Amino acid sequence: MLEKDKEYGEKTWRKIEFKDIFSDRKRNRIIGMTFPSSNIKLGLEPSVITVLPEGDNVEYSLKNIDFNDNDVRLYVCSVYISGYDEFVSWAFRHNKNKIIVGGYQPTIFPEEFERYAFKIVQGPCDDLFETIKQPGQIVTGITNYKRVPRYDLYKVQWNQQIIPDKKPDDIVTSINTSQGCPFRCDFCCTPIMSPKLISKPIKLVQREVDYLKTPTSKMVVYQR
Repeated sequence: MLEKDKEYGEKTWRKIEFKDIFSDRKRNRIIGMTFPSSNIKLGLEPSVITVLPEGDNVEYSLKNIDFNDNDVRLYVCSVYISGYDEFVSWAFRHNKNKIIVGGYQPTIFPEEFERYAFKIVQGPCDDLFETIKQPGQIVTGITNYKRVPRYDLYKVQWNQQIIPDKKPDDIVTSINTSQGCPFRCDFCCTPIMSPKLISKPIKLVQREVDYLKTPTSKMVVYQR
C-alpha cells in the first residue's frame, strides 16, 4: 500500500513503526537520530547524546524510521558527510518545522540543509534549547559544560572499540575532555567544527566517570 503526501513526500507501511499508531503511544517526543544510521558494530556512542536535553520524553533512535509527526516535538539530527543522502530522504517525509540538524556536514555546508530543517546548528552544542532560541535559521551551537551527556539513552555495552588487552566482558567507552583544535591540517575538519581548543571542567569529567562506572563489570574509560 502506498500513500502519497504532497508536502512530505512518499511513505510506505514498511517505513512506519507500528507502535506509533497505537492510542497509548508516546507524545511530545524529542527524538535524537544519527545519519547514517547507528551501527553498534562500530563501537562508539553517538555524539548527539551530548546535545539531547533532560526529560522523560527524550529518546535516541538507532533506526532512522518514519515517526508520527503529530507526536513529535523535535527531531534532533546529527548528520555526517556520508549520511547526507539518507537524511534528505528521511527529512523529505517529515515536518521541516520540527527538524534540527547539526554535525560535520551542516557545519561545513549549512546551505544544503535550509530546505529540510528549521534550525541548522554549526559547531559543538550541549545546550539545545538555548541554541535554538537564537534568531535565524543557521545558528552557532552553545556549549556550557554543565551536564553529563545522555548516556542513559545509549547502552555503553554497545561500545566495543578495539583496544589492547580488551577482554570480551570489558565495557569500553570514551569521554571527551576537550573540544576543538587551533591547527588547520588539510585532512581534518575539526578546526571547522571548533577552531578553539576548550577543555571540559575536571569536575564534569569526574561526574561522567562516576556515572559510567558499573559495579559488576570492568570498564575501560579512555579520554579524548
